[in-house]
Amino acid sequence: MILSTTADRAESLVSITTNRRLQAALRELHVFLREMIAKRRTGHGEQDLLSILMETKHEETGDPMSDVEVMEEVLGMIIGGHETSSSALTWIWYELHQNPAIQKQLFEEIDSVIGGNAITLADMPRLRYTRMVIEETLRLHPHFWFENRNVASDVELGWGAIAQGGGGCV
Repeated sequence: MILSTTADRAESLVSITTNRRLQAALRELHVFLREMIAKRRTGHGEQDLLSILMETKHEETGDPMSDVEVMEEVLGMIIGGHETSSSALTWIWYELHQNPAIQKQLFEEIDSVIGGNAITLADMPRLRYTRMVIEETLRLHPHFWFENRNVASDVELGWGAIAQGGGGCV
């Protein structure tokens, strides 16, 4: 009993220390993001993902995202996006290696659109084949093995029914 209590206390102390470090790191990140957003709001900075998020409008209201919403989006991309991005890139390189003709066509498109320059947002619409390769790779190798879906109207399935607005996993 005493050993269990001591072990529980030790685990609790480790958890508290880890949580404090995490909270401190998140506070630092929030300060950094607030400073970046404030700088962008004054018109300083370049056209990048942060500026795109800051220009994004709510679909229903047309209002821009608040600074807190922008920060949440950025944090979601930083925390949740790194693994899915690395997974997607791994599968893209794998599929290109398996399909040399597609790889050749992809590289030709990139060379013709970008050449030796750095890629810009203006280049993106002209990289149609690149987009197709990425989308097909994600179709073949999705990040998640299931997807949540809500039905637009009542639907009857072999095992039962799902009412409009109801959902399930695919």
